[in-house]
Amino acid sequence: MLIVYCVCDQADQYFCEVCQGGDYDELMLLCDGCDDAYHTYCLTPPLSEIPPGDWRCPRCLAEVTDCANDSFVERYVTVTSVHGCE
Repeated sequence: MLIVYCVCDQADQYFCEVCQGGDYDELMLLCDGCDDAYHTYCLTPPLSEIPPGDWRCPRCLAEVTDCANDSFVERYVTVTSVHGCE
């Protein structure tokens, strides 16, 4: 008899920063700024789908807005914040 055990490497699993859940990884977004993970439905407002391209988490967006003295950063934050939240 052959018994096979699945050993999942916890380092490869991401957990949502909001609900701490690691399920529904197909609905998990990884921040391109810091690699924190968020379920699309845990964000405020929730996202109905995974947005294309780079995505920044609320914490990284807040850091960028703290530096919003130049117009490029202001435009970046506006476009990134609105994208996918229509």
